[in-house]
Amino acid sequence: RKFVAQERIFLTKALNTLGFQVFPSQANNLFVKIPDRLSEQQFKKSLQTNDTSVVMGSSFAGFSDAFFRISVRSHNINQRFIQKISRPAVN
Repeated sequence: RKFVAQERIFLTKALNTLGFQVFPSQANNLFVKIPDRLSEQQFKKSLQTNDTSVVMGSSFAGFSDAFFRISVRSHNINQRFIQKISRPAVN
């Protein structure tokens, strides 16, 4: 539980810094809204990795791909995820 809580905090802070909206969670995954400045297609393109567990929002009733759910993974995988999505979000 401690590990998941620490990584959830790490992901939340990193995503918020990049302009993503992270909804409160006590689980081992986060529900996140993509910033308006970043297209859904651009975001999906940045996820070309096998290590992250991302489910696009259209998989959930009432949501579009402007949202996604990500599972907390190891710190290294979480860091790589943030690096991958940082490039299009910042540029």
